[in-house]
Amino acid sequence: MTDTANSPSPTDTAEQLAVGMLMASEHVPPAELTPQAFYSPRLREIAQAVCALRDAGAAHEVESVIAYLAQHGKLDAVGGQGAVLRHYVAGKQCTWRTLAEVWGEVADAWGTRRIREAVSEALGKSHLVSAEDLVGLVYQAIGKVSLSRGDGTKPIADVVREAIKAMQLRSENGGLAGVTTGIDDLDGLLGGLAEGAVTILAGRPSMGKSA
Repeated sequence: MTDTANSPSPTDTAEQLAVGMLMASEHVPPAELTPQAFYSPRLREIAQAVCALRDAGAAHEVESVIAYLAQHGKLDAVGGQGAVLRHYVAGKQCTWRTLAEVWGEVADAWGTRRIREAVSEALGKSHLVSAEDLVGLVYQAIGKVSLSRGDGTKPIADVVREAIKAMQLRSENGGLAGVTTGIDDLDGLLGGLAEGAVTILAGRPSMGKSA
């Protein structure tokens, strides 16, 4: 990396940055880190090495990861020592992002793939059931997918139920799912202000904004 701004090039992915950050001594691998979340088989192997070292209570710095991969005959499979070092340097130089933020992107992408796979599997049975039953199969498939960002695991079915509840509230309360702002156009956009939540209205500098 030659970027003096310490920011990754456009070709760097969240997965590459994540494994690079995981091998940096200042980062502690999150407890919810799951190697299966990585789409790239090579990066998945590196993440697996980090997790194995972490679970064994051993150091997970880049040197340890390279040694682990070599010991288990997987160093060539991930692209060799040079590839591991490149990922490490990219993650090390990315000082403007946090591991939690990058890992969140990896986990979100993994969740999206799992939902697509679940729906695709359900749709594969479309020729066997009625349209009504197919809707039920799709809903059940999505409901089995649990998404985790490190702040707890929530089945996607719960998210769907919350969205449906909000839609029902808006229907029953004249388009409002929360407390009215007193501004009709704004209520139409927000559906009202959610109780217990902080809502910030932002704009460009000197354009006027409030919270």
